[in-house]
Amino acid sequence: MAPLDSESRNDDFLLILILRALWQGRGIFVLCVGAAVLLGFFYLAVAKPRYRAVATISPISSSASLGKAQGAFAAITGMTLGGDHDADFSDYLLVLHSATLADRLAKHDGLDKELLNGWDPVVKQWRQPSGPMAFLRWLLGRSRPTPPSASYFAEYLTAEVMITPLSSTGPAAMAQNRSYLVSFDHTDPMGAMRILNAILHEADYVMRQSQMQTTQNRVNYLHEQLRTTTEIPLRDGLQSLLTSEQQNLMSERVDQYYSIKIVDQPHADNVPASPRAILAMGIALIAGLLIGATINLILLWRRFTRAEATGRPVFDPPFPNPMRRLEALWNR
Repeated sequence: MAPLDSESRNDDFLLILILRALWQGRGIFVLCVGAAVLLGFFYLAVAKPRYRAVATISPISSSASLGKAQGAFAAITGMTLGGDHDADFSDYLLVLHSATLADRLAKHDGLDKELLNGWDPVVKQWRQPSGPMAFLRWLLGRSRPTPPSASYFAEYLTAEVMITPLSSTGPAAMAQNRSYLVSFDHTDPMGAMRILNAILHEADYVMRQSQMQTTQNRVNYLHEQLRTTTEIPLRDGLQSLLTSEQQNLMSERVDQYYSIKIVDQPHADNVPASPRAILAMGIALIAGLLIGATINLILLWRRFTRAEATGRPVFDPPFPNPMRRLEALWNR
């Protein structure tokens, strides 16, 4: 039991040393926390406020888009000829972060020039990245291509366009209610709404164009088959298929949205979503405490090493107190 008691006493002694060091170095704590808080206030003063636009989307109901002819054919044959709306919706969520959408937004809306750094509106061309941050990005392999590529813009969209499920209580709840919040942050609330609305529309356009081409090919094929088919039962089946595909093509061309239902249109508050004052000051306070504790522990380790070598007491002289020196300078 003696070795165990000795280890316990050593641990208690070390803990007492640490606590005493932290107490004697309270002036260092005050200085570090004060400096961190001042930096936090400076950040809040210079940081540009960002406003968040939010929209709620969900899949289009199959029953809402299933026509009578298509429904009758599905009831007779057990086949569903229309698009799988759940699959379309899942693909739509992927398109929101895709290079295809990024290329569409850049060419059709010019959002890459508005959202990415480096566009010079005076000379109307992209500037070559320069400066310390550009050099650091080059070292990390994250340098921005000039002009920005679709994949680079897609990385930006992946970071900025946030997709959050409304139902997060389990797979069963997700299957019953697949509604999602899509959000985008910008320096202007109206700009955030405009850009989010463009992103939602253009992503649906990408989905619509892909499916329209497939449906049109089916319609052309069925027309060719009807011109060469003479058997009445087969012609009736082809005519039913053609009616269904024509209905799908009509829906794809004239419906406002093809792959999603907008439950709540994009909207933004006038209250900035970032920076958050409480969060920023909390991080500054914690960072100041951690830096102060680290400095005090380093001083304790150095003094403990010196005490083992020279036999001098660990806390002789006491830990430095920067606040006293600042007070002396102020009095002078």
